[in-house]
Amino acid sequence: MVKTQNRPKNAHREVGPQKHKGKNMSIEPPLSPLPRVGEQSEIEIRFKLSLLDGTLVEQTEGDQTFRFTIGDGQFIHNLEEMLIGLEQGTTGKFTLSPEQAFGMPDSQNYQTMTRSDFPEEMEIEEGYVLGFTTPGGDEIPGTIHEIRGEEVVVDFNHPLAGHTVVFEATVEKIIEAELSYHQELW
Repeated sequence: MVKTQNRPKNAHREVGPQKHKGKNMSIEPPLSPLPRVGEQSEIEIRFKLSLLDGTLVEQTEGDQTFRFTIGDGQFIHNLEEMLIGLEQGTTGKFTLSPEQAFGMPDSQNYQTMTRSDFPEEMEIEEGYVLGFTTPGGDEIPGTIHEIRGEEVVVDFNHPLAGHTVVFEATVEKIIEAELSYHQELW
């Protein structure tokens, strides 16, 4: 004799792979009709970047949005990664450790220059962030770390290196969505 067990009416059973017409299939929850941010989507976001203590680093103002294409280099790669998979209209809030965000300070990124390397009329003080042109023509920020007589120590680490940051973004519009949702046909 085979014993059967009666389940209460509100009990749920797990649904695993099913066979339909000889094919293994999984039953998935209904898919959202909203587009999702893909790896090459062109999007518009409103965002706020702050330190863990709430100090504001940067944000879009009012109704202003920031428009870019994922992976085109206009926005910080690690922050872009947080947006992939979000639906249009979604707000995400992410806390990133220094290693996930801008890295840890590297002692090799400190350069000692002479005062004569700077324009004579330029006022320099410890803590000032200045733009420096690389041999390739790119501009990078450098922070005046220390002034020792005629020597000026410049820190070329990212100004946020070593800091935990909070990134909050709302995906306002997906102009060109790499469709990341698919409807399976049976």
